[in-house]
Order: sequence, then structure tokens, then C-alpha cells
Amino acid sequence: MKKLPLILNLSIFFLISCSSGERKEQNESSLEKISIDSTKTYTLKEASSIGAIRASADGLGTYKFINVVLENSSESSISVDIPAGSHFQNLTSEEQSLISSERSGKITLQAGEIKTVKVSTFCTNARKFVPSEQSGWAYQPDYAGGLDEVISFYGNYAESIDQWLIKKNPEKFSTKEGRLLFFQVVIWSYEGAAYQDMVKMLSQDVFADDIDAAKKWLDEIYKEAVEIAQLIKNKDSEGLKNWAKQKILDILPTNSEIDNAVDKTKEGINNLRNRLQN
Repeated sequence: MKKLPLILNLSIFFLISCSSGERKEQNESSLEKISIDSTKTYTLKEASSIGAIRASADGLGTYKFINVVLENSSESSISVDIPAGSHFQNLTSEEQSLISSERSGKITLQAGEIKTVKVSTFCTNARKFVPSEQSGWAYQPDYAGGLDEVISFYGNYAESIDQWLIKKNPEKFSTKEGRLLFFQVVIWSYEGAAYQDMVKMLSQDVFADDIDAAKKWLDEIYKEAVEIAQLIKNKDSEGLKNWAKQKILDILPTNSEIDNAVDKTKEGINNLRNRLQN
């Protein structure tokens, strides 16, 4: 094998050295020098606005969850949370975009670190298709669609509404997932979705394409969900508070029902005592 001329060897050496040095400088410069308060937990919007966090999302084939991808583009560690009402735009216009239903809690990322966080969500448009598993959804820090305000408003009365739901049907609403599903119907109602669109969405993503099961579930709470949606549209805080109180009172047993139950309990105990004594 012939040796390369000395000049060519030197040229290759310097080219490799320069390229390696440029790559190193590029990698170092990719982490921006941003002032980060290590004692603070930033909202995703705050962290995004100062350029510390790049956020996107990946669809999971459902409207109930999404994977949020967070990249720390700063030179420091940073703590963030994803508030309820954070909006992620689906890249496919025929599919639903999603909005986070709950606060994620504190998420800490080291400099340059990338983390994926599964976040519970609401569907924003029942007339569109359920999201696919497409990646690269856009986070919209300046979302102005109004559902973030709906989520915030509802949250002020969620405890009372949850109590009513649990008393109304413990089997369906004793779990957080069941109660969030009710809130999803409130959001669909707020957005003006048709009843049949709701049934279709529920059957596809909750009831394994069983239309009858979806309809049965929806019929039990549809009227109340529409009522709440209207109160939220009117921004009627006092009305929603009174609505929740009255619904709970309607479900509680009356005094006569309590007395009858007590009498029956006493009768049952006495019958048991007599059987044991004889």
C-alpha cells in the first residue's frame, strides 16, 4: 500500500481535528445560558416562555392520556409542572387535540435531559376522530380556546360534584377515572357536542364499541352534565355551588326513610335475638 503524501496526511488531521472541535462547540452551545431559580417550580408555560423547556407530545391512541415530552434546553437543572388546562395540538386536523385534565406535579430535569411524562387529558372536540399514536404534537402555551378556564372553574366545585357522583352511583364513580369521565361529558356539553357524538366517543374509547353500554352510562348523567356546562358558560359560581348542594340533598334519605331503616334494623336484631334464645 502506498503512503499518502505528508501534506495530505496533515490536511486530513487538521480537518478531523477541526470537525471534532466544531461538533463539541455546537453541542455545548446547544444548551442555552438561561437564569434558572433552583428553588422554584415553574409551570410549563413559564419554563417554555423563558426558553428553558421545549415541550411536545405523542399520541397514545386514546383521548384520555397523552405522553408529554419535556427537554431541558438550559445549562441548569429545572423543576416544572404541567398544569391542568395545558393544550396540545394534534398534527392531524381530523383528529382530536387534547388538554390536560390534572396537574402533573413536580418534574425535575437535569441540564440537557429529556423526560416523557404520561398525562391524563380531555378530548376537545367529540366530532373528530380519536387521536392516533402520532408523535410530535405541538404544545400551545398561548392557547385561548377557553377550556382551560372551564377546567379551572369546575375544579373549584369538583369536591362537591364528586360527592354527589359517588352517592349517586358508587360503582361507577368511586374511582377518579369514572369522575373524570363525567367531567369529559361536561366539557363535550360545553363545546356543544351532539348526544350521538358523545355516545360514539364513549363506545369507541371506553366501552369496547358497545353502543348500548355507552348509551346506558351516558343517560344516567347526561342531564346533569348539560346543567353544569350551562352554569359554567354563565360563570355562575353561586348557581353551581347551590346545584351541587341540592343534588346531594336530593340523594340523601329523608327522616322518614331513616326512621323506617332504623325500625327494620331493630326488628331484624330482635328476630335474631329471639332465634338465638330459642
